[in-house]
Amino acid sequence: MKKNFLRYYLLFWYFGSSIVCIGQDQPVFSQFTLNPFQFNPSYAANNGYLEANLFYRKQWINIENAPSVGAFNIQTPVGRNVSLGLTLVSNKTILLNTNSALATFAYRVRLGAYHNLDFGISSGLAMNNFDLEAIATDPFFANVVPRSQYITGQFGFNYRYKNFNIGFALPNLF
Repeated sequence: MKKNFLRYYLLFWYFGSSIVCIGQDQPVFSQFTLNPFQFNPSYAANNGYLEANLFYRKQWINIENAPSVGAFNIQTPVGRNVSLGLTLVSNKTILLNTNSALATFAYRVRLGAYHNLDFGISSGLAMNNFDLEAIATDPFFANVVPRSQYITGQFGFNYRYKNFNIGFALPNLF
């Protein structure tokens, strides 16, 4: 009994200590009800027509270097079950400015007269720019790369019955 406990403890410790934590700086939007496509790519052209949205949010008004985020997206149906979209996002914090562009493909599976299951995937490129001039004297940031690019993506699905929607989204695939 003691031997099994020790074995499980060591196994738990091994896997628990090998977990890598990665911090993310997700843009914060409060307009989900107006544009769910911003968070879940399966909602592309969910209303059945061309739609364009422009957002801007500044975290704290009249505070210098306050975080701000802006986004533009456009989405349109291109067939009975296929929709396409484009999203541009700019997220600025004190030292980091991130810009991204994502293209979206969404597909609708019709399960009945009022039942739909939608899937969507987005992929694109993002760029980070660090403002190293603001912290030039701090040796902690000496090895920070001022500019970097990476691939970004999203995935989501939702079930729709008349006006009832329930969905799931992964805002950062990579």
